This record gives sequence, structure tokens and C-alpha cells, in this order.
Amino acid sequence: MLLKLVLPPLQGGAEWVRIDTVDAAVGAPLRPGSRLIEFTVGLDAAAVHDCPPITTYRMTLSETAWLREVRVAPETNVAAGDVLALFSTTPDEAIDGEPERAARVAIAAILKPMAW
Repeated sequence: MLLKLVLPPLQGGAEWVRIDTVDAAVGAPLRPGSRLIEFTVGLDAAAVHDCPPITTYRMTLSETAWLREVRVAPETNVAAGDVLALFSTTPDEAIDGEPERAARVAIAAILKPMAW
């Protein structure tokens, strides 16, 4: 079965995110907890209180799958709803069809020390 990795809508209404890293290699077998992508959101326009205006997030896989295609690269901007990658539930499945569903993932904010 083909699965797609989609950037979900984020709290605060951020329209764009910047991809920082792609942590998995195409063809790699991945298991729950495998790092996929880290991205940064600028929340300057949102009504944020007592939070830094920039937040970094890490997306990890919550199921077993094989990464078959990556559609983003570091330093690119993507929008909510964009397909970031394709996975399959078997290592040799053809990827020319439509994905049956979104891959199950977890997203966590990464608190980095302030640089001042």
C-alpha cells in the first residue's frame, strides 16, 4: 500500500514552513519512532504569548514503512497540505499509483536554546 507524508495544518495559522533536514534515506526500512523531517515555523504574524517567534518541529513515523520518494529538500518552503514524501508498506511496491492514505506520524516541538 502506498502512503503519503503530508504537512498538516499547524496551530497559529502558519502558511509556510521551512524544511531544515530530511533525516531518512530513500529505500530505507523505517519503524515507529524513525525521524523523518525537521522544519521551522515563523510565528511572527500570529498572536503568540511568552513563546519564541520561531519554533522547530520534528516529524517521526508512527508505523512501519519504506521511504520510497522524498519531494522536499532542506532550505525549501512548503505549505500545509503539501505532500513531502511517499512510503510503501512493502519494500518493492510500485510507486506509480495514488497513495491510499496518509502515513501515520507524530510531530513534536523541539525547544532549542536561545542564541543570545
